[in-house]
Order: sequence, then C-alpha cells, then structure tokens
Amino acid sequence: MAGNKIYVQGSYIDVHDNENVYLNVDKAEVDVEDQTSDEETSLLPEELATKQATKLLDAARKEGWLDEQYHPLLSRAKSAVLADHIAELLGIHQKWKVFESFWRRNNMRGDYNDALNQKQYSKFYEKMNKIIYL
Repeated sequence: MAGNKIYVQGSYIDVHDNENVYLNVDKAEVDVEDQTSDEETSLLPEELATKQATKLLDAARKEGWLDEQYHPLLSRAKSAVLADHIAELLGIHQKWKVFESFWRRNNMRGDYNDALNQKQYSKFYEKMNKIIYL
C-alpha cells in the first residue's frame, strides 16, 4: 500500500490508532504507508520477518485467524494447517520448530496429522488456499 495518497476536503479528520487525532484542515494530502510496523516485524522470527511472510500473515489476520501479534485464534488443528501452508509458500524447512517457538505450542506436527483426519479440514484448506497465497 506504500505510495498511495488520500485526498481530503472538509473541516475535520478523525484518525484512530490507539488514540484520536483531530486535524482542522480545508484540504489535505496524506501519504499512506505500509500498515506493518517495524515493531510488529521485530517480534517475528527471522523466517517470518519478510514482506512476503507479513503479506501472508496479514491476510490470515484480516480473515480473523490470527490476532494482532500474529498468534492463532483457531483450533490447534487448523492452526497447524495454517502454519504448514504458510511454511510451504515461504519455503520454511523447519516449519514446526519455527511456529512452535513463535506460537508457544508443542506437537504441532501431531495437530497437523489430526487435522488431516477431520472432514472440516478440507473445507478450511480450500478457503485458506483462496485467501493465503503469494
């Protein structure tokens, strides 16, 4: 989204980002920067601290599958499926080590294997493939 501009005409702008900021303007031009802050990416493991990775993580967060710190809001099985998919797209070879450490979970490989035996897995996987891609 970097490089986009928003043109505003009016008397007040209400900006929300942990606090309200009010600007009194007649006309304004605002540059819109990438929504991923340096602070957010610094919390990520090295393998996930890339533009491609944050694109995938942001898509999952937008879908409601991850919270603001990119931690899962899904069941253990679906989280493991999501981790596997993201790792495949990014070419992360030690996916379970990376995601278990980052998400503070154990036995994600077992969770993934459990997901493969669930009927709901196939529907989730189809939806995930449409949303999480490079």
